[in-house]
Amino acid sequence: MKWINSTIVLMVSLTTLVSISACGGGDSESAKPVAETKEVTKAAPETKAIAENSAGAELYKTKTCFTCHGLDGKTPILPQYPNIAGQTKEYALQQMIDIKAGTRANGLTAAMKGIMHLVSDEEMELLAEYVATFPRREGGLSTAKDSEGAKLFKTKTCFTCHGADGKTPLLPNYPKVEGQSAEYALQQMQDIKTGVRNNAQTAAMKGIMHLVTDEEMTILATYLSTLVE
Repeated sequence: MKWINSTIVLMVSLTTLVSISACGGGDSESAKPVAETKEVTKAAPETKAIAENSAGAELYKTKTCFTCHGLDGKTPILPQYPNIAGQTKEYALQQMIDIKAGTRANGLTAAMKGIMHLVSDEEMELLAEYVATFPRREGGLSTAKDSEGAKLFKTKTCFTCHGADGKTPLLPNYPKVEGQSAEYALQQMQDIKTGVRNNAQTAAMKGIMHLVTDEEMTILATYLSTLVE
């Protein structure tokens, strides 16, 4: 009888040992995706490093773009200059082409036009690609979504072209308007309404702007300046 009990105890011990080993193997397997995740996370800085060492990055400095728009594309020297960080390649390229050609001549574009004759078509492509890699602004007001500006952004159908969040435009050649300074946003709305700015896709916006008062433009501009991540 003692012999049988000893056998049972031994069998139970072996079973327990096998179970523990199986659990250990499971933990080892589950650790594998974690290691893979680390590798994926690691790739992000490498992508950024490539952008920072690209021909576009070099041109951004040598053509003095940073002087007005900031090294990060989102800290302009004056609030009347745009936040260009993360604009689509298509939109950024179109604006450079139009400013160089004189098709867009509103606001402070005269300062940029003086430089653009030194920038070739190929260089504009590279610059537009580089600008599109810049991250957008962060921060903002939590109350922005409940403001009068938020209501106007819907009722005046601004979201139709620029996206409900102001950064998912209907077409890639429409701008991301979220996070622009109130001064810059207001100037562009006024200029499009009066026809001073009439390049690219602004004709579509001009058809709506006659329904927007000066006071409403000011409210919308303030709202856009708070509409950031």
